[in-house]
Amino acid sequence: MVTVVVRLAEIIALKIGAEAQSATGPATPDGVPGHYFVYSPSPASPGLGAVLGNWDGEWYERIAMLGYPRGDEIASANDAYVSGFPPGFPLLARVTTEISGLSFVWSSVLLNTVLSLATVVLLHGLLRSRGLPARVAAVGAAAVSLLPSSPVLVAAYSEPLALLFLVVALRLILEHRYLVAAVAILGLALTRPVAVAFVPVLLIHAVLRFRVDRRLMPARSWATLSVATLVAAASPWVWPRVAVWIYGRSESVANSGASRTDQIASGLGSGYLRTTLDVGGPPALVLLALAFLALVGVPAVVGLRTGWPVELLAWGAAYLAMVIIATPITPGFLRYLVLAAPLFGPLFAAPFARMSRPHLAFVATLTAACLWAQWFWIRYLFILDPAPALLPWSP
Repeated sequence: MVTVVVRLAEIIALKIGAEAQSATGPATPDGVPGHYFVYSPSPASPGLGAVLGNWDGEWYERIAMLGYPRGDEIASANDAYVSGFPPGFPLLARVTTEISGLSFVWSSVLLNTVLSLATVVLLHGLLRSRGLPARVAAVGAAAVSLLPSSPVLVAAYSEPLALLFLVVALRLILEHRYLVAAVAILGLALTRPVAVAFVPVLLIHAVLRFRVDRRLMPARSWATLSVATLVAAASPWVWPRVAVWIYGRSESVANSGASRTDQIASGLGSGYLRTTLDVGGPPALVLLALAFLALVGVPAVVGLRTGWPVELLAWGAAYLAMVIIATPITPGFLRYLVLAAPLFGPLFAAPFARMSRPHLAFVATLTAACLWAQWFWIRYLFILDPAPALLPWSP
């Protein structure tokens, strides 16, 4: 119920924000990725159906409608950049478009609404299966919709599908079904290039399981757990290699699909750590480390005290560490928080285990702050106001 109400509120906020959006266009197939990409031009104040396809939605629409260009068809930097987006979401969006007859944007909204609701249901079931009270599990699952950039789960973005693969993989790991978990991890890798963060999750899970049943754990479990870990470790190379195998390389323009892993690795030189060190020196780096520890440590401690599955907390910590290390400083960090939802759930859910007035007041304050942050994210980051040319980074 909370998820549905919040989702409706987000749609209303997006509709209101759409009135302030600048015109986009003309289409920019021959542009460069540093500029705002336009596949479907729209006028000023275009309405809800246009703004839901903002930013990455334009790229995904191009992929869904036209597919990926072959190496010999690449004629511009934008052509090359297309293959940097994994195919999971645009493929499902195209299928939904063909079945429903709706436009790409509304097909994506329909698809992502179903995926988001399925994720909340699965996460609730996961938490209940670990012995958490029904009320705590319900709030913890609903927290997926309460983060500052959760409105992205409505838009034409890949986060809902990635979040579903993530929760499915975590549940399968906790159920010791490692081979099937490896398939879910592979699905995540073909949706967003973040599955490598499962490596520390699986290692921590292995340690915890070894401590509990070292004598009972069969060799087959160790073997399948190792397979899942290897799949996670190799995941950054999956889509780049598949893209080259299917579409080939361009001789004239760098193929970003083929170099996706190299791009992520190059972020080690321009990510938060390097930029902070270059700008502020060691003191600034210490402040960044303290901020990261607070961001991860507070919900982790609350989660451990509440009985939250350690693997969910480990995912959030590993994933955010990867973001800090490998991505440049942009407003996109708020969007990245969505995939760390399993880590932040305890902040919303833990107070419901005691139901005291101070605890409930904390949740009410946190929820109100997050809902205000959602409006800020929609109005000032996601909506194209001012003109797209002045907004070089996606939110």
